[in-house]
Amino acid sequence: MFQSKFYQKIIPKTLAFIKSVVKNLFYYSILLRHFLYFAKIKNQTMKKTIIALLSLVVVSSCNKEVSKTNLHLSGNIKGLKKGTLYVQRVVDAKLVAIDTITIDGDSKFEADLDLKSPEMLYLFLDRGVTNSLDNNLLFFGEAGEINIDTKLDSYLSSAKITGSKNQDLFEERAAILQYCCGLPKEEAEKIAFAEQVQK
Repeated sequence: MFQSKFYQKIIPKTLAFIKSVVKNLFYYSILLRHFLYFAKIKNQTMKKTIIALLSLVVVSSCNKEVSKTNLHLSGNIKGLKKGTLYVQRVVDAKLVAIDTITIDGDSKFEADLDLKSPEMLYLFLDRGVTNSLDNNLLFFGEAGEINIDTKLDSYLSSAKITGSKNQDLFEERAAILQYCCGLPKEEAEKIAFAEQVQK
């Protein structure tokens, strides 16, 4: 299943890359032909130099890959040998999966997502055993690279989330509410979440 999803992502990108190479080669060959015709270059060394420079321009322009995703999510769940991760968002008061990651043997994971703006996301771990609240890790998703490291036996409490400025603000505010107001961790996180979403 993982391989088919991998190929579903890679094949369209590969085809788009090949199309851009062919398109660029076509346009640059026409440009070169017209330039040589109008310039009427008779010096063979000059022709070779211009052809070499234009070839470099073509190759360098083909290497630019346009990515339609702006969030690269990676991480590691120590102790997890087999399971499924769902990256979820809230849509009409329901959690909806926007990406699925199958883990089979290696506890490391990666996903590329497209977010229009920073938003709260959930990393749901389906252990295949229970469907409890301690399987849903809340984090702020935003453009860039975010890394989530945690352990299987303490999925929520040992989670370390790096790469998100909004996540840092959220955790800081929750810690302040917990310390100053004496609130339980879950209550402090709910209030910090509500405040962060309003901004």
